[in-house]
Amino acid sequence: MTQAAINYAEVLYELAVPEDVILEMEEIFKNSAPLKKALENPVVEFKEKSAVIDRVFQPQIRSFLKVLCKYQSVSDIFEIVEAYKKIVNAHNHVVEAKLMYVTEPDDKQIAQMKEFVKQAYGCSAVELTTEQHKELLGGFILAVGHEEYDWSYRGRLRQLQQKLIRR
Repeated sequence: MTQAAINYAEVLYELAVPEDVILEMEEIFKNSAPLKKALENPVVEFKEKSAVIDRVFQPQIRSFLKVLCKYQSVSDIFEIVEAYKKIVNAHNHVVEAKLMYVTEPDDKQIAQMKEFVKQAYGCSAVELTTEQHKELLGGFILAVGHEEYDWSYRGRLRQLQQKLIRR
């Protein structure tokens, strides 16, 4: 994520644009690659870009998009939205975590993971994404920010190997 995207995201947050408007804008860009390309294109005049923005997007986000067009930053829109979501989560004391597993955890186990993260990081909520990784052999890895809690069989085997090598 670039610093420019983070800066734009901070501005977007400070403008107090409703989150649903931002998510709608993101969806429009995801579903309309030609629109994004046209707004990114330096050959297309700003006046034309401005007219398209006024027709397609909600009033609360139009000025922001026009600034992106003016400074040729529309190509960063997805990074900006991602950074915006991280800023919103930080202000709301929500932590993002990722659970990698071999066998899909049940609802009780997911609730326990979320509770562990809440207590460990002092947050009010946890956004937990899950991914299956068969190469772990068993167990799980819980990644929160730059930290990993590795309770996988693969990780345990690696730890055992390191202990044996040190002896």
